[in-house]
Amino acid sequence: MSDFWLTTEAFVRLTPLTIVRFDQLREDIKGLPQPGKKPAASSSIELERGKILVRADAPTTNSSFSVTTRACLSEVQGFGAYSVWLVNNRACVRVRTDTVTVLVRGRAEPVVVQAGQQLCVDCDPRTNEAVDIRVQPTPVAEPDPDWPPNWPPPPPPGGPTTVVDPPPVYEISPTVP
Repeated sequence: MSDFWLTTEAFVRLTPLTIVRFDQLREDIKGLPQPGKKPAASSSIELERGKILVRADAPTTNSSFSVTTRACLSEVQGFGAYSVWLVNNRACVRVRTDTVTVLVRGRAEPVVVQAGQQLCVDCDPRTNEAVDIRVQPTPVAEPDPDWPPNWPPPPPPGGPTTVVDPPPVYEISPTVP
């Protein structure tokens, strides 16, 4: 299973290889599965402006999604556990296990991010192209906004777990050059 956590809204459990497209940063959400119902093979989700977080935890399967927002990420895919969050015009991909490939607008070659690294991309909202791309070790001292301890909680026996309330999310501050 891949877990896609949409901050401030819902924790959505989707099957591996589900493609989630963020077409625009909107104030409403469309395409979320109803509690107790399985999501479709693909979902189109429009989220409120501000923060979006997508987390994939699928050590043995390939998880991918497409992002078409002001954050300049075209696609993130790979094996293992990784997380993605968008704050304003910055997107970051934090990789926990294995390797993730990221397609960035304005860059011909994909960016490969290894376990223990994070990629942060600053996007120019006027051109929708990346103006700063950095791959660096994951900061150890930072609070982990996307992977709180003991989350997700274990599902109740026999109960639906499609959508549950998310834990709080920390704001991601810009990287100082």
